[in-house]
Amino acid sequence: MKGQLSLEVLLVLGLIFVFLIPILFYFFYEYMLVSDHMTREYAIQWIMDLERVAENVYYGGPGTRIVMDQMLPTSIKSIQVKEVSNGTLVVYEFVDGTQIVSYFPMSVVLAGGNWDALTSFKIKVENKNGTVEISPAS
Repeated sequence: MKGQLSLEVLLVLGLIFVFLIPILFYFFYEYMLVSDHMTREYAIQWIMDLERVAENVYYGGPGTRIVMDQMLPTSIKSIQVKEVSNGTLVVYEFVDGTQIVSYFPMSVVLAGGNWDALTSFKIKVENKNGTVEISPAS
């Protein structure tokens, strides 16, 4: 009788795990999809905030400075600046290889060392004689 009871308990537990493990894997997979989406959405919002701050600093005139108290998103792999004839293109490359390109109608310079290696710092945006300088704040 004891053997039959333990066998029945094992069967019930086995059936529970057969249904429970796939459900847990499904929820974990969905969580990871939502997490990746939220990380990318945060990065896009960060880029839009940086664009807005850079424009405000530029139109504020020389000497204007704003410090953004936001962490550089971990989903952004690198930031590159390319000068064009009538402004600046800023290329944000994500860890998945995709890129977002922003256009600024003014000169923009990245200063302050290796941006690729930094992930958590405040960002200083300053107008230096008509050129917007973006750098890690000290």
